[in-house]
Amino acid sequence: MVLLKVLPQLTTATLSSDDTANHERRENFRVAMRTLLGENIHIASVTKLLDEVEADEWVHFSRDALNGFYCCLALSRHAYRWALMPVVKIAQLEKEIRFPPELAVPWPYMQRYFGVVADSGNHTSNVLSNFTEGGERMFKFNSTLSPSIQSTEEAFFKLLYNVEAMGFDIYYDMVIAIVSYQNGKRDSCLRRMRSISDSLKRVIQLFHQQMKESRISRRVWLSYVQGFHGWGLGRWIKNEFVQFNGVSGNHILLFQALDAFLGMEPYLSNEDMVRYIPSGQRSFCRSLKEQCLRGHLDEDKDLELKEEFNAIVRQMKQYRVAHRTRVMPYLKQPAPERFHMTAGKSVLTTDLNVSIEEAIEPLDHMLATRLKETI
Repeated sequence: MVLLKVLPQLTTATLSSDDTANHERRENFRVAMRTLLGENIHIASVTKLLDEVEADEWVHFSRDALNGFYCCLALSRHAYRWALMPVVKIAQLEKEIRFPPELAVPWPYMQRYFGVVADSGNHTSNVLSNFTEGGERMFKFNSTLSPSIQSTEEAFFKLLYNVEAMGFDIYYDMVIAIVSYQNGKRDSCLRRMRSISDSLKRVIQLFHQQMKESRISRRVWLSYVQGFHGWGLGRWIKNEFVQFNGVSGNHILLFQALDAFLGMEPYLSNEDMVRYIPSGQRSFCRSLKEQCLRGHLDEDKDLELKEEFNAIVRQMKQYRVAHRTRVMPYLKQPAPERFHMTAGKSVLTTDLNVSIEEAIEPLDHMLATRLKETI
C-alpha cells in the first residue's frame, strides 16, 4: 500500500528551520509519492468501483471497505500536502497545490458520499476510520521515531477513538429517552437520562486519566502529532478563494450530540458544519435538537427529569473547564520550525513577533464563550 510505504519517509527526528533543505526534502517526497501512486493505482478501476457505490451497488465494495478507503485517501492527501513532518514554515505558506490524479479524482466521490465539501480530512476520515473493529490503529506517522513520540501519538488517538466508542451508548440512550417521553413513559425516560449521566461521567474520567503529561507528552505532541492533521490550503470557488482547515476537536460527534440534546446551538457555523461534519452526523444532531425535551418538561411532574438535565449540564461544564485547562498548555509548547498554528484553524499568524499566547488568545476566548453558553 502506497501510504504505508511513504509514511516512514515523511517524518524526521531532526527539526529543521533551513528553508532550502526543507524545500528539497518536500519536493523529493512528493516525487517519490507520485511515482508510487502512478505505479500502483489504476484510476479507471478505482472510479469504476466508486461509480458502483454512487449507484448503491455494493457487489465489489463493502461499506467497511469504503470507510477504510476514505481514511487511506484522506491521510494520503494530508501526507502529500505537508510532505515533511514536523510541519515547517515553507509548507505552511503554500496556499494551493496540485494533487496527483490518484489523490484528486476519487476525492469528490468521498465528498458526495459523506456529505462534506472540504478538501481536507476530518475527524471521521483521519481519526475514527483509522481504527479496525478490534480497536487497532492502522496508519501511524511516527513509526521510525523515538518510543516517547510513538506512544504519545498512539495514546492521543486512542483517547479520541475511545471517547467516540463510549458515545454509542449515550446516543442510544438519548434517542430512547426522547421517544419514551413522547410516548408518556416518564419512568423509562428518567432511567435513560440517568444512564446518559453515568456514561458521560465515565467519558470525562477517561479524559482526565489519559490527557496528561505521563500519557501524552506536551514536548512532542504539537510537532509530531497535531501538525499532520492541519491543512491551510484552498481553491477558487465561484470567483472566491476558499481556504479549508484541518481536523479539530470540535468535529467530535459526542459533544455536538450532547449540545443538541440540551437544546444548544452548534459550536461550529453552518458553513463549517457542511465543510467538515458528515451529513449523517449533522442530521443526527439536528434531529436531537428539534426533538429536545427540555422546553417541554412539566413544572410539577418532571422535576426529576429537570435535575437529570441539570446534571448533564454540570458535567459538560466540568468537561469544558478541564479541556480548556489541559489543552492550552499543549498548544503553547515551543515549535520554532513553524508558524503558530492549530490543526483546526490553520496558521494563526506569520508574524514572528507575535507570541503563542497572543496567537491562541482568540481560541481561548472561544472556549471560554462555549463554557458560558453551556447552561
